[in-house]
Amino acid sequence: MAGLKFVLSGVKFTDPNLPVLGADPILTNGSLILVDMSKVDGSIPVSGSLLSNLAEDKAKVLAGGSSTVTLSYGVADTGVSKVSRTPKGGIYFANKPEVITNPFPANYLKIEVLGAIKDYIMANYKSLDKSKNHDFYFSLWMEIAYVGSSTFGVSQLANISNHNVAKVYYFERAVGLTAGRVKFSKKADQYGSSDPTNSNTVWHLFNAGKVGLNSYKIEERKPESTIFYRYYAEDLTVSGRTFDQVSAIDQALYDAAFSQGGKFFGDNYSNPASLF
Repeated sequence: MAGLKFVLSGVKFTDPNLPVLGADPILTNGSLILVDMSKVDGSIPVSGSLLSNLAEDKAKVLAGGSSTVTLSYGVADTGVSKVSRTPKGGIYFANKPEVITNPFPANYLKIEVLGAIKDYIMANYKSLDKSKNHDFYFSLWMEIAYVGSSTFGVSQLANISNHNVAKVYYFERAVGLTAGRVKFSKKADQYGSSDPTNSNTVWHLFNAGKVGLNSYKIEERKPESTIFYRYYAEDLTVSGRTFDQVSAIDQALYDAAFSQGGKFFGDNYSNPASLF
């Protein structure tokens, strides 16, 4: 049954808790980034393609300017890595299992944010020196198709950082994490010895292969194969929502997306071992 939409001219609602129709149920005042691969049509975008930020209108209100979300990748050695698209739209970066190469070829994939939104987070995140105090929520939906090995260093899957000791946050694949789908969520609770500065800090929504912090000791480990589905970021101080509240909404959407009838339900991919 189709829903009904009523448009009321000249009426202004002041209750911030009223539901608002939007591109996604998680969006609210304070939303900064939402990239969802189910909204990106076609096959694998060419390297350098801009991905739509579904939170762009709300982000511009806060950040006061424009930003770009760019998908970039390169595969210098196709005998080691491949980039493709899953049937339901995920971006799949596959590495040949059990391979350690030294040096590791210039094979990589990254989704990077540049511009006003990154500047806004760097100007407001809760810093070690207490000069900034906004709370943020970051979320990544992905699949680990092949675990690889983190014996000599963990994989950095997403981050706002210029070094592992100067970061706003990062998602890492630690020792013991098994293959399968996963939803990461984290606060801007960076730890380390120093606060990162804006000029040399990168914001990668997703890393795969030899790029960013994921390059660390990559020659000494067997890199994982991963699939990117979705990323979300919100300023909790502006939205007025708690981390747990947003996490519950995000989890419900994640569960629905991969359940019967969901946008990513039944997605599949080739075993990395069969691709090389």
